[in-house]
Formats: sequence, C-alpha cells, structure tokens
Amino acid sequence: MSTRFERAISRVVRSYLRQSGTPYEIVFVEGFQAPELQGESYHYETRTGRRIYHPSAYKKVGWSSMVYVGSSLHIVVGAGWVLTCVLEEETLREQRRKLRAATKRMNRVLQGRRILSGGVFVKEVTGYVPDGEKGFASVLGTDGREYHVLTCGEVYLPETRGSKCIGNMGPLE
Repeated sequence: MSTRFERAISRVVRSYLRQSGTPYEIVFVEGFQAPELQGESYHYETRTGRRIYHPSAYKKVGWSSMVYVGSSLHIVVGAGWVLTCVLEEETLREQRRKLRAATKRMNRVLQGRRILSGGVFVKEVTGYVPDGEKGFASVLGTDGREYHVLTCGEVYLPETRGSKCIGNMGPLE
C-alpha cells in the first residue's frame, strides 16, 4: 500500500502529463527535469524483428509469424521537480480544505440571520474569504440575491463593489 505522499507524487506527475489512470512506472532522476513519457507502446513484430503495422493481415492460419512486444512506456521525472511541485500542490490542497471548513463554519454562524430590515434572511453562505478585518462572506439571501457581508457586519451588493453599504448585521464572529 502506498503512502499519502507517494499518491500525491503520482497524482501530480500524471496530471502534469495528462496521463491520469495510466499504470506507467515513475522513474526518478537527479535534477529538476519535468515529467516526460519515454519508451514505446506495445506492438507486434515478425520473428526477424520487423515491425508489423497491420496485425490483422497476418491472421490466416499458418501465416502467423507475429511476436507481441509489450509496452516499455515509463515516466521520467527529476526529484527536485517532484519535491517542488508536490509540496506546492499539497500546500494548495490544505489551504482549500481550510477554506471549505471556514465556509462551513460561517454557514453555521450566519444561517437564518437577518441581512436587511425588510425581512431578507441568509439562506446559504456561498463563499468566505477570511482576511482579518478585510474578510467577507458571500451569502445568498432568501430573496435570491447575492450579498457580501464584511467581517464587521456591513452588507453590500456585489455590483456596488463595496461603495454603498445597504445594511449592518453586527460583527460576524
């Protein structure tokens, strides 16, 4: 069974080559060489070693002098490239995971709270940008419109780009 780090290496290298789901062996070399697919695909040859391009032409009984040659395709990648890219990818995955968790937490905090005095309530938090005092939550109101709620509780319409406050919910946390 492979470790989490080995799966991450495989995922990053194969996605770089757009070869996800392929069983090619990954060979590591020194340096920062980007992943490269090397080798030959499977094919048929005659017994003398000439490549057969149309194997169905040899299907008659007694005519078959075909020899199957297996695939030698493999992925060659530099160890430095792997460390750089995999660590970067894992960092991004962790940041996305934390952002999803923060959005869920904001959804619990804001669910059902009143946005405007006219009876518009929070239906769902669609996004959250935790940036201290500049952070905001993107919420969907019960009226079907999208609103941006700053951490301090001020409510804005996205199309006004934060220029006109249309309400105040109070501090979010």
